[in-house]
Amino acid sequence: MAPAFARRNRFRGDLYFRLRVIEIEIPPLRARGGDDIADLAAHFIDQFARRYRKGPLRLADAAKPALAAYAWPGNVRELENTIERAVVMCQGPTIGVKDLGLEPRRLSGVFEVPAWPGTALAAQAQNTEVARPAATDGNEPDDHVMLPDNLELAEAERRYALAILERAGGNQSAAARQLGISRNKLARLLKT
Repeated sequence: MAPAFARRNRFRGDLYFRLRVIEIEIPPLRARGGDDIADLAAHFIDQFARRYRKGPLRLADAAKPALAAYAWPGNVRELENTIERAVVMCQGPTIGVKDLGLEPRRLSGVFEVPAWPGTALAAQAQNTEVARPAATDGNEPDDHVMLPDNLELAEAERRYALAILERAGGNQSAAARQLGISRNKLARLLKT
């Protein structure tokens, strides 16, 4: 039986079965454990230290539990980008917790996704919580759309697009510009 994306005509079923010779299941980074994350981080540190012509760098012992405790919603790509930023920004031979710049983005089974004011209505309509943290620097507070972590990617994208559409006052063109997609793509996204 074809997977759901092939059944919804998002991918040609015949092509899927031609490509699916060997299926390899790779668990998400958050499910792999601290040793795998530390090994991947060490690999990326070596790679970026050579690229940016830094001396030999290593990960501080205190940074390893921080890497293991983080949820990694962006998976290996997010880890790679985090390590690259840490390699570029670190001042000494050791990458510490502060160099990683990990912010708590997952709270009690919920992912925080940045959004903007006015998203409460769309969020409530879609069973999505909205958190409104207080401003710390005198600017407007940042809003966040809280999405359950068990959502499929398509549903998470749809809920986020609805929140942006609500922020734009229902103006699909403005929402599409803010999302960086075409108006037609936004309409298709909202239908799923």
